Amino acid sequence: MLIHPDRFICTAPYRQGLIQEGCPVYIHCSRVCTDRRTGDRFLQLRLVNRWEREISSLILSVDAYDAWGAPCGQISGLILPQCKAQPHSIFGEDRLIALGKFRGARIEVTVERVSFSDGLCWRCGAAASPRLLEETDWALCACGLPNPPEQHSCDLCGRALHEPEAPPAPPAPVMEEPPEEPLLPVPAAKPQPVLRSEEDLRESCSAFVLAAEEYEEEEEEDGVPRWLFVLLCVIGGLALCAALAFLFFFLRGANLL
Repeated sequence: MLIHPDRFICTAPYRQGLIQEGCPVYIHCSRVCTDRRTGDRFLQLRLVNRWEREISSLILSVDAYDAWGAPCGQISGLILPQCKAQPHSIFGEDRLIALGKFRGARIEVTVERVSFSDGLCWRCGAAASPRLLEETDWALCACGLPNPPEQHSCDLCGRALHEPEAPPAPPAPVMEEPPEEPLLPVPAAKPQPVLRSEEDLRESCSAFVLAAEEYEEEEEEDGVPRWLFVLLCVIGGLALCAALAFLFFFLRGANLL
């Protein structure tokens, strides 16, 4: 309902955050509108029908509190007729409930009775006494409607209230340690060639020359040079071969005769 600003002075919408467990109606927010000409005050409500039945009428109770939070008045038995509120819907915003000269810095509204179109009726009992939302374990949906903990989806917008449980994660693979490689024997270090200095090389060459000269001197002292001995051995071998050849052919000729 559009409130004409030239006629009414309206307060900001107030969310009172009261929970009446089991109540089919939730008071989402409220505000007070004051007539500029008469000074009369009116109550405007946004209500939510949580149930599957159509609501025909309501009976409400209003408590007023001053700026310090002390109660300063109460009105009970306020009737809101001809609601025709469909299941899981918002209603009541197009109605103004007269409060007369009722005053208070803050008001709280509770539901006393709900009548349904099928003839059933709900009455407020001790179990439905209002409690603050912070004192309960109700889940507040993104649309602003509190929902009981056993409920999985919101009564108003149908959003899921609880995230689905994620499937259990697969077990982490067991990392097998690679077999230890056998330790290979460390090869022995090869002997490195000894680098000789130039003086050492000269001494080695001198020693070799001296040894050769001594060997020649020993051969000369024996009386027979080595080369002559070798030559005689070669001549003797050739003579032996010639004698054997002559003997072979001689015997062969004798057999032929």
